[in-house]
Amino acid sequence: MAKLDNILISPLLGKAYFREAGHWYVLENQNEAKPRAVHQMDLNDLQYPGSGFIEVGTPKNLEDLQQVLSDETKKGRSLNLFLQLMDVTIQSEKVLEKITKVLDRYLQDDQVYSFLEGKAYSVVPGPTLDPVKALQCSKYGVSERFLKFFQEFNTSQNFIQPFILAWDRSAVKHAPDTETINTVFQNLLEKGNIKSMILSLAQRDGKSWDDAMVSSILILKEHKYAWRNLFFRELKIEISKLADTDFIYYEVQSDSDELSGIAGSFDPIEKMILDYIDSQVTAQKDKKSKKRTKWYRPWKGVRWKVWDIGRPADEVLDSLDYFYDQINDLPINANWKSYEVIIIQLLAYQFENSSPDQICMSLSKISKVCLDREEIIHAKKIIGYAKLLNVDDPVVDKQFAEILKSAGDLLGSKKEYERIRAEYPQDVIAHTGYAEVLKSMGDLNGAKKEYERIRTEYPDNLITQNGYAGVLKSLGDLIGAKEEYERIRTEYPEDVFAQTGYAEVLKSLGDLNGAKKEYERIRVQFPGNITCQNGYAEVLKSMGDLNGAREEYERIRADFPNNIIAQNGYGELLKSMGDLDAAQEIYEATITANPYNEIAKNALATIYLLKGDIKKAESFVPENDNPISENDYYWRFVKISALIYSGETETARVIASDCFNSCPFYNLKKGFKRYRNYIRILEKEYSTLVSEAMEEDDSPVDHLMQVHGNAAIDRIDVARKHLEVCKQFKQVKNVYESSCLLSERYDLNGLPRNNQNLSQEELDKKILAAELEAVISAGL
Repeated sequence: MAKLDNILISPLLGKAYFREAGHWYVLENQNEAKPRAVHQMDLNDLQYPGSGFIEVGTPKNLEDLQQVLSDETKKGRSLNLFLQLMDVTIQSEKVLEKITKVLDRYLQDDQVYSFLEGKAYSVVPGPTLDPVKALQCSKYGVSERFLKFFQEFNTSQNFIQPFILAWDRSAVKHAPDTETINTVFQNLLEKGNIKSMILSLAQRDGKSWDDAMVSSILILKEHKYAWRNLFFRELKIEISKLADTDFIYYEVQSDSDELSGIAGSFDPIEKMILDYIDSQVTAQKDKKSKKRTKWYRPWKGVRWKVWDIGRPADEVLDSLDYFYDQINDLPINANWKSYEVIIIQLLAYQFENSSPDQICMSLSKISKVCLDREEIIHAKKIIGYAKLLNVDDPVVDKQFAEILKSAGDLLGSKKEYERIRAEYPQDVIAHTGYAEVLKSMGDLNGAKKEYERIRTEYPDNLITQNGYAGVLKSLGDLIGAKEEYERIRTEYPEDVFAQTGYAEVLKSLGDLNGAKKEYERIRVQFPGNITCQNGYAEVLKSMGDLNGAREEYERIRADFPNNIIAQNGYGELLKSMGDLDAAQEIYEATITANPYNEIAKNALATIYLLKGDIKKAESFVPENDNPISENDYYWRFVKISALIYSGETETARVIASDCFNSCPFYNLKKGFKRYRNYIRILEKEYSTLVSEAMEEDDSPVDHLMQVHGNAAIDRIDVARKHLEVCKQFKQVKNVYESSCLLSERYDLNGLPRNNQNLSQEELDKKILAAELEAVISAGL
């Protein structure tokens, strides 16, 4: 049969009408293989009010039509069942049970699920429909997907109508025509953005709202819709009027002159910026103005004049240090209001003294300050203000890509950098940013190739040279990284990144005294550099001087209260010293201030493991069966620990071995090897453990494993050498405790004996428990 055209499908009736060779036929879903000629009775279908015929625009062959009919029939019937299950007029238990089971089966089909979800969040529920009634049908036995679907829909139903109404109101003001806005709505609906926004309103989840909004703006940007930012700004304003929300806007209440006249239920910073833009447009239209003007292009396709302030850019930017210092001095748990007030003051100053590109630069700089402190939510919000001023500024775009990367959206960050590189092929920062994203995604060889290419094109770029050395270090080529850093240090003695990078390589090579001397020298050369101060504290910790490291961290935290690395490092130190409660307090405060801090979350999960709360620890672990990024692999340590605690040693061994073989990150591979060695001790595979010892296994826990392995196969002299190293770490509670127990068990001497009344079996159990704590607490 040739191509069929003029196709009409009724999903509810399960029929497809089509024309072939001038004659009409009908294909029924339950009799897919045998189309038949249309007869008079079929005309009733066209007049049936619930038939819901849809038109298929392109000709199909019979096989394709059969598949389309099958798919559309399932969708149509699932929609009918969805409505029936919520219909309060249907009360029969038998009917409801049958509807529930059929709908549950339909929902297992991803295509049907997506279709039904789109319909559910695009139509205002009628007065006879109650999602709670559908939830009550769970007593008939339903899948988790069914339950989740109706739970989310029930949560969202009161916000669907205000959202759609707000969408329509905003469209009238900003979208060019009805067809465009309908296309946009359907596009966002199919991608799940509409559901995400409505659900975030219902759940009062500001982070989810921000993520959905940013994702939606990016989707519109791909289609070159220039009105996207103003549209979504208006959407937020309309929703704040119609829906009961308390996170989209902030009520500003202040008597200061800077804030007068802008308090209310809207974002005051956005309003300031948009009023400023409006004033520039008005100025451009004022033909009678005799003031000197210059051209400024805030986004492609729009061009206007702004006042030529007449002040040098350097003078203006120098005057902004006051505001930058205020941002830097805010405590790590500062709320948004504190930032908001300073930014409003800065804008009030810059509107009088700066050009729009200078304002954009200031906002980008503040966003970077927040990003460096891992205050991702603040960083994202501030860069959004910069985008209002200029939606095509490469500096702003690169900052946004870095925010996506820090928030864990590596794929989104990669796409942003690819776009920026295509638009600005000479932008070396975009190229290096792309290489760093590849590195974060675990594609270290790809990152290395990118850096090699960039170094050829931009041989004098320091960021590229340091980035290349960093990739070599991540790959485990420590000698190559050391040589690179030595070369950079010689050519650029004032480059602090090369200096600290070199010290870190020495530390990784096991030359702790050399690393310590380097950091002591760097601290004199760069007394205000926080990176070298944190590095020095870490070296002290690695050398076993935990009291010295603690003093350093406490000083750093006092001098730099916003530095997230110092917060995490101090928490890790407390954990190593066995002060789990104090460490937990540090990490909880850090996570509250910085919800994206994966290192703190991971450490907190580890603390729960050490306290014996395995379920709580596992609740932190993200669902991810295919680790790619450094964070993905990092979470595997918690997973392996939980499995060992639960007695699932074989599964733990498989995961540890798989990760050791597949993980591209050198420092993490050492951690997986450590877990694998502990499992070998559990299984009494001592000879294998000892045979794989390497010079790079230099942490106190690595030496602890070698004490156990060598002592167990009567290599007492070798065991004692490793024991001497462990004795240096007396302040690392679980390492020292394990060393004492091993000394007793194998008569190694030199450490206190406290367990003489224990049987050999009891002592072995105590050793294994202490060693597992040491492995979990080891960090990296």
